Amino acid sequence: MPMMDGLLRAKVAGSGMLLLVTAGYHATGYRGIAGQLAASGLPPELAAGLGGLWLFFSWHLAAVGLAALGAAVGGKAWLRPVILFCGLVALVDFLWVLSFAGWFPGTLLLLLAALGLLIGGSLWRGDAGPAGGDG
Repeated sequence: MPMMDGLLRAKVAGSGMLLLVTAGYHATGYRGIAGQLAASGLPPELAAGLGGLWLFFSWHLAAVGLAALGAAVGGKAWLRPVILFCGLVALVDFLWVLSFAGWFPGTLLLLLAALGLLIGGSLWRGDAGPAGGDG
């Protein structure tokens, strides 16, 4: 089973990195969104707030991705709930973004990361350690 555990760790780590890539991809759109918001005629406070929400979502994806990546590197059995929670958050993010933005590369990346984390977390055993504990 060590090979299977290694593949699951790679799946979870890859999904965490995919969320980090998605966060970076999302953050690159800030400059364009900020310009569109400034030219939209919205009150400046509202335009600034919407731009801040754009960056916050990028930060949110990065935080979830780092948590998943950290759990994969840690490899312990007790990290399974962290992986499943990250997968659930990514799945909710996917459904939320899909509901108003439809299909585009970002929603596909969110879906792939969510599925990778949920499948990896569901099968996760973690490192049993030399004494058979969940160390």
